[in-house]
Amino acid sequence: MDTSDEDGIASDQKTRDELIKLISHLHAQTNMICGEGLDNFMSHNDEIKSNYLWSICDLAERSLALLGSMDSEIMLRFQSKNS
Repeated sequence: MDTSDEDGIASDQKTRDELIKLISHLHAQTNMICGEGLDNFMSHNDEIKSNYLWSICDLAERSLALLGSMDSEIMLRFQSKNS
């Protein structure tokens, strides 16, 4: 078996695991706002709200970047196998 395929599979699994972790955190953070109600979130001071929302955006951005890297890796492997 080609070890580059094994390395790619391990890399894919690590990326998927990281993506699942980020999306799980994103879900938990947004669920706290929805689950506890917007009034509870709005009762915090502006700095806390701003930092909380920034962290949600950061998680979403990092998740999208990982997803994009997975797509790129898949395309590169597909192209190299068909060359």
